[in-house]
Amino acid sequence: MSYDIIRFNHVSKIYSRYFGLMKLKNFLDRVKNGQIGRRLMRMDDIVALNDISFSVEKGERVGIIGRNGAGKSTILKLMNHTMFPTKGTVHIDGSVGGLIELTGGFHSELSGRDNVYLNAAILGFSSSETKDLMGPIITISGLKEFIDVPVKKYSSGMKVRLGFAIAMATSPDIVLLDEVLAVGDAEFRTKSMRMMETYLEDKTLVFVSHNMKQVQQICTRILILNEGGIAYDGDVEEGIERYYRLMDSSQNRRGHTIIPRNLQKGFSEEPAVAVETLSITNFDGMPLKTVRHGQKVVLRILLQTNKIISDLKLKVMVKRSLMDTFSDVLGQFNVIIPRRNLELSKEIAVSFRTDNLSPGEHVVEIVPEFVKQPARSALDSYSETFEIVSDTEQEADGLINLNFTIEE
Repeated sequence: MSYDIIRFNHVSKIYSRYFGLMKLKNFLDRVKNGQIGRRLMRMDDIVALNDISFSVEKGERVGIIGRNGAGKSTILKLMNHTMFPTKGTVHIDGSVGGLIELTGGFHSELSGRDNVYLNAAILGFSSSETKDLMGPIITISGLKEFIDVPVKKYSSGMKVRLGFAIAMATSPDIVLLDEVLAVGDAEFRTKSMRMMETYLEDKTLVFVSHNMKQVQQICTRILILNEGGIAYDGDVEEGIERYYRLMDSSQNRRGHTIIPRNLQKGFSEEPAVAVETLSITNFDGMPLKTVRHGQKVVLRILLQTNKIISDLKLKVMVKRSLMDTFSDVLGQFNVIIPRRNLELSKEIAVSFRTDNLSPGEHVVEIVPEFVKQPARSALDSYSETFEIVSDTEQEADGLINLNFTIEE
């Protein structure tokens, strides 16, 4: 008989942008600049989840998709009780395990073996029970030669393999996985997919991923998160189609300055050069949020110049965020604008191809700096997100596609 093993009832989660001494400094700065007030103080809050309600039945395999910052990892942390809601209630009926952060639950100074004992103890396993599990964990992870090496010397993929193996072997009632199959080699990902198909037969799974093929393979239901709310809850195939349409039709530009404009006054000097807008378009000038793999895109950058110090260097960086824990620069291009060509308002267009970018969400960041001046001398930068989608599953889908081929 099926029953609800997970229940979210009108759950909200709000993060404060400031804390500790930074919160005190922010308060004093507002008093000094006459900006004090209840409404202004609340502008510093970040609403990750806004009054969401849903339930998951025992044995369901639910995929959660959405942009970075939509609240996906927050939901997993609430399920794992590593975080608590600001409002509402979260009810979990059963043991919870899995991997929701790249190094979550690992002590970097301990060996892989010691970390297995530590994680198993947290899950309620005795030393003798963990000893019996050690063999399967080593086999699943493929880390036999490294199991007694300190975890701080592990690569990102090795950490994920160990965490995934612990999740599989300790057999919790509810398995939480956050983009874990985005790292590791192709052999491990293939083995992991096969294992999940058999292992999860009587388990409840909540799976966060940007890989729609994996979501289709594993999940029986999909939740789309958008701006802290649930935009869709239902069939996987229809949900993926709705997600693509949502990305294509979205008018909510998620670009932002590193120094938010609504906080610049009173907190910093006026930026000498500001990135006013950043648009990701095709060659016809139509805005893009979803980019087909291999498509050529154009970045249209509008600069506002308030003070000319020297020649301007514009850093154009493409980044990839993984599991909301770190960000890697995948490519960088520098545009040098001679001082004599700088104007009050200037538009620059830069194009690039997406052949070597793997499916998933990426970030373009624009950082203006004056040549031969202190770093970040322009004081302002801007970023914008876009998503790479592919109609075919790629064999290698790490941070970038290296176009591996088998030589005869």
